[in-house]
Amino acid sequence: MYAVQGWDTMQLLALGLNAVGGDVAKRDALNAAMSKASFKSPRGPFRLSAANNPIQNFYLRELKGGKNVLIKTAATDFADPGTGCRLAS
Repeated sequence: MYAVQGWDTMQLLALGLNAVGGDVAKRDALNAAMSKASFKSPRGPFRLSAANNPIQNFYLRELKGGKNVLIKTAATDFADPGTGCRLAS
């Protein structure tokens, strides 16, 4: 789980940095590019909500015969609205 979060973070940073040509001083453009990012992640399709939380699918998996087997998609395009968080704006 943590490795995938790191992978997603690097994808977001790469998309943002590419959008501003590596110029981190263009912070507003960098943040805007990352907010609009959409890519294929090991956890499935990835994009951010208005609260900048991942919009993601949740999967039900089971270990069968030593193999990780997908049973079904438990939730599709789940987004935490960030309601009630003092950091959400």
